[in-house]
Amino acid sequence: MLRVRSPHLWDSAWLSTSDRAKLVEGGTFELLGRKDRIVKIEEKRVSLQAIEASLQGSAYVQEARAVVLEGARTEIAAVIVLSAAGAELLQKSSKLTLNQALRDAASGRVERIGLPRKFRYVDAFPVNQQGKTSETMLRSLFTEGGE
Repeated sequence: MLRVRSPHLWDSAWLSTSDRAKLVEGGTFELLGRKDRIVKIEEKRVSLQAIEASLQGSAYVQEARAVVLEGARTEIAAVIVLSAAGAELLQKSSKLTLNQALRDAASGRVERIGLPRKFRYVDAFPVNQQGKTSETMLRSLFTEGGE
């Protein structure tokens, strides 16, 4: 976590931020994103955790993870493990219908700019050798298969 101290702050104590950072050569640092998973999309702050909670509130979702995709425009994407009801809707209808149902479910709790634009449906989240799912692994689901 990034901690700063400056004569420009209100006191001389170290200030802890919600930003992650790493030291690089020359005594500078590189910002690695926020710990609290708040991102800026078109100048609005969006909580990835709030998006996940709103999607998980749907009867169609067992688990949800939201990620940010950087490209021509920054957008939110969601990786979803479907519930039995979600799998049934996907089988009987279409991915487009399920995508819209999930956007509708989230729209009551998430601003329009924070609604996922892309979805991937998986049986389980990808995990590394330690059994953890990384943001990079989730983002790679959107570059390998397209939508």
